[in-house]
Amino acid sequence: MSNSSLVTYTRLSPNHSGLRKKRIDRISPHCIVGQLSVEALGDIFASRARKASSNYGIGADGRIGMYVEEQNRSWCSSNAENDQRAVTIECASDANPPYEFKQVVYDRLVELCVDICKRNDKAKLLWLGDKVKSLNYIPARDEMVLTVHRFFANKDCPGDWMFSRMGELAKAVSEQLREVPIFYRVRKSWDKPKTQIAAFTKLANAKNCVDCNPGYAVFTDTGEKVYPQ
Repeated sequence: MSNSSLVTYTRLSPNHSGLRKKRIDRISPHCIVGQLSVEALGDIFASRARKASSNYGIGADGRIGMYVEEQNRSWCSSNAENDQRAVTIECASDANPPYEFKQVVYDRLVELCVDICKRNDKAKLLWLGDKVKSLNYIPARDEMVLTVHRFFANKDCPGDWMFSRMGELAKAVSEQLREVPIFYRVRKSWDKPKTQIAAFTKLANAKNCVDCNPGYAVFTDTGEKVYPQ
């Protein structure tokens, strides 16, 4: 499991639960409630007394910070189950309702969500628009689902401005994901590209190829080995 190359500032928080126990299949955007920088957000999450963190944060100028590595569960959504499965993103916003994001922050959120989906082998991002539907939905292996903090606690987060744009976010990300197909590459090891014997857009086909060629494995375009594990 990798982290985003879009990150330009890192300050790892002590507030997390260690390695995830579940596969990533959710993204949860949050509003910071303030036009903060990535450094200021890092200061907040550095305090153990806060008992809060997120995987990523987007500052008011559009820069992206990382506070909990993607492989680890952050403390962000008031729900352990969601945080085990979600990449959480705090976004700089106005301090008052409807907690509007600057355009640069929203644009970077789209870019970061695309990056997260690609690295986790997801071909589409879904917004189901309803708490019950979202929490009961079982995503297909290539699907990522958007969830929000207000599903789990009596909070406005991510604010009405962002909440009203969740469908737009899902559409924008999914459209970009369709433009660049995800390939599953069959080779002996990631650092030996000359051993590659095939590349597939469907994981099942790549697995079948490996089953017929002992000693080979399936790798994503980011170099992550996905089969056999």
